[in-house]
Amino acid sequence: MFEPQRKKLSFPIVYWLLLTILCIHVALLSVGVVRNSPTYDEIQHVPAGIMHRSEGRFDFGYTNPPLARVIATLPIDASTIPDDWLDFDAAPHGHWTIGKMFAQSSNGAYPAIVRQARWCSLPFSLLVAVMIFRWSTKLYQSPWCGLTATALWCFCPFALGHGCLATVDVAAAALGLLAAYQLWQWTLRPTFLNAALVGTSLALACLTKFSWLLLCPVALGTWGYLLIRYKQKVPIFGQAITLAALFLIVINLGYMGDGSLAMVASYQAEGRLTSIPPLNGLTGGLPVPLPRYFVLGLDALREFTAERPTGYFCGEWFQGGWYGFYGVGLLLKLTCGTLGVLAMALCCNLRRSPAWFPLLLAVVFLSVLNLETSVAQHVRYTIPCLPLLFVWAG
Repeated sequence: MFEPQRKKLSFPIVYWLLLTILCIHVALLSVGVVRNSPTYDEIQHVPAGIMHRSEGRFDFGYTNPPLARVIATLPIDASTIPDDWLDFDAAPHGHWTIGKMFAQSSNGAYPAIVRQARWCSLPFSLLVAVMIFRWSTKLYQSPWCGLTATALWCFCPFALGHGCLATVDVAAAALGLLAAYQLWQWTLRPTFLNAALVGTSLALACLTKFSWLLLCPVALGTWGYLLIRYKQKVPIFGQAITLAALFLIVINLGYMGDGSLAMVASYQAEGRLTSIPPLNGLTGGLPVPLPRYFVLGLDALREFTAERPTGYFCGEWFQGGWYGFYGVGLLLKLTCGTLGVLAMALCCNLRRSPAWFPLLLAVVFLSVLNLETSVAQHVRYTIPCLPLLFVWAG
């Protein structure tokens, strides 16, 4: 007679513990917001976000999509900053040039501007925590599993170090996790609503970091799986069209339609598209249904990796990168407790087939990073896949 009562009491305890963990997480991030000095990436992302929002320009720092930067700079009043730093040609990076010009133009308010952007970026880490709890709870049918997975994120050094910064890595983790969760939901219930949510969330993820374009072939594979599984093919085809249409619409809205539907010939005249396999070799008269600086950002990113920048690993300098760099980086930088939980999850989940979906996405993400041996510089590039691992480990 006491068992049902104990089950009823367990749920409030779980949610109180969840609230406590989230409050501690926010408190730790708040210390970083206030105390940390501006970082190398923030000196690019903050002025770029102000430029996107106030000037409608996307030609600076376009190797990263604009969404996270626009959200981070929402509270910043651009009218109080002299616009003498806006006179420049298109630049895919330009950390030092534009960052220094912006800092000098801010009349001493630069640290306060960066802190404002950080406060608006902090909710992304909370979104990751909430999504981890929701997904892991549903996956294993237990809120205690969700609580365990959430704790792994809230006390992860990567989350605490980058969640308080006005950069794109944690934002990409949040919206990428949302897109992956919607993909999982679509496999369980292939409805038009879920297909629409997949298209929208996938576009939002790609508007934070180009790495999430790898979810596009995953979505295509999911659609193929649904075609094989369900006899009624017409609704599945309609859902795929809905997904693709919303993906393109949201991507274009993210750039305010800047340069969308430009002809392939206009890019080829500038010597572009040579490093993007899907677009390379297309007929010049075809329109590209994507914003101009979305396409140029991909192209510039591929050119940068082709240059094989110098990196440092295991006591040596190398031109380019190494297979397994990011895997070794995670083994060195994740805590021993987290690695132990992941190892236990590997043993416990061998017979739980639904639990392999987040792990599969995380492995795909890490595999793409590790195979890209031309660049191996920052282990923070693995942050977007960490929530998937924690969901699986719940």
